[in-house]
Amino acid sequence: MSVIEIRAFPVNSTVVMRCTLFALANIGATLQTYNEEGGVVVATVSSLLGMRKQEVVVRVRAFDQTSQLEVDAPDVEKAQEILRLISTYVRDGGRAQANATIQWVDLARQQA
Repeated sequence: MSVIEIRAFPVNSTVVMRCTLFALANIGATLQTYNEEGGVVVATVSSLLGMRKQEVVVRVRAFDQTSQLEVDAPDVEKAQEILRLISTYVRDGGRAQANATIQWVDLARQQA
């Protein structure tokens, strides 16, 4: 059974899409599809100790400088976790950018 949650955000759709990527990465999801122009993100998440994979679909619709986010998740807990993370990243975008920069620098160091 999947659960659909819908929320409005007072930022443009590009911000919400990119914050969604951070949120999905934070919960260990595997990205399947990312279409920023179409406003769709599809990812798989593990459940039951990693034994079963379930799909999460996120749709973002733009309305002037605001957005509507729709999360279709396998259960209520996963939907709430994703929404909480996206809200945190939208609210504190500077921290999200700092996290991304730190991760990028760490990756570059590992490769060097």
